[in-house]
Amino acid sequence: MDAEFEDVRKLAETRFSEAFADGPEQSFTLSLAEDLTLTIFCIPGAPPSEIIVRACVCTLEGMQQPDAFARAALEGNFFWEGTHGATLALSADNELFLTEQREMEELVTPEGFDACIQDFAEAVRDWRARRELYA
Repeated sequence: MDAEFEDVRKLAETRFSEAFADGPEQSFTLSLAEDLTLTIFCIPGAPPSEIIVRACVCTLEGMQQPDAFARAALEGNFFWEGTHGATLALSADNELFLTEQREMEELVTPEGFDACIQDFAEAVRDWRARRELYA
């Protein structure tokens, strides 16, 4: 089965109708909680079998120990500690994002899609809890 982004988009809209919002081109968002929004998209020019899941974990603004937290995030990337295989990165606005690349084939079944969303959301929540250690 050759999965396409539209298959994933339709599945997401069906399973998360209240949380679903279309985005520009090949993207959509799922607002899973008041403070947890996942963006799912294809990167233009990337292989069509790849899909990206991304969420803002937190901002470093106002933290007591932002340098120590940023170092913990780098160590998390290096050791995959709490990232579930995703990557943490700081934006120019001092926001920490979690980003993961998945194969489209993984997301076209309800079970695969739900497992991806649950796993990714768990990693975001884990890093939000870790942030509190440096607040």
